[in-house]
Amino acid sequence: MKTRKLLGLVALTTLTSATYAQDWKLGGNTNFGPPAISGLVSNSNYLGSLQNTPIVFGTNGTQRVLIDNGGVGVNTGRVVFGNDLPNNFTPQARLHLHQTGGVVATRFTNDNTGFTANDGLAIGIL
Repeated sequence: MKTRKLLGLVALTTLTSATYAQDWKLGGNTNFGPPAISGLVSNSNYLGSLQNTPIVFGTNGTQRVLIDNGGVGVNTGRVVFGNDLPNNFTPQARLHLHQTGGVVATRFTNDNTGFTANDGLAIGIL
C-alpha cells in the first residue's frame, strides 16, 4: 500500500512538473536553439518571445502592462500601463497610459520632492 502511494505521488509530481516546465524560461520561450533577435549575442539571457504577439503582465486576472509586438524594424515596439486594460488593447504611442475612469497621470518624484500623493510633478488629464 505504501509503495502504491509513493508511486502515485512520484507520478503526480512528474506530470505536474512537466506541465509547468513549459512556461517562460530565461533565454526565451522556444525549444529551437538560441534566440534570433537582431543584435543579441546568442549566449545572452533575455525574457521574451520569438512569436509575433504582445507580452501581457497582469494581476488578479486583469491586464496591467502590455508590451506590443510592434512593426518590423527598430524602435517600433510600444508599452502600455493601465488599471484595467481591455482585451486586444493596442497602444497608440511609444509609452501609453490608460485609465478606466478617473484621472490618468504620470508623477515624477525624487528624494528631495518626497513621494506622497501631492509631491513632485504630475502630468495628466482629468
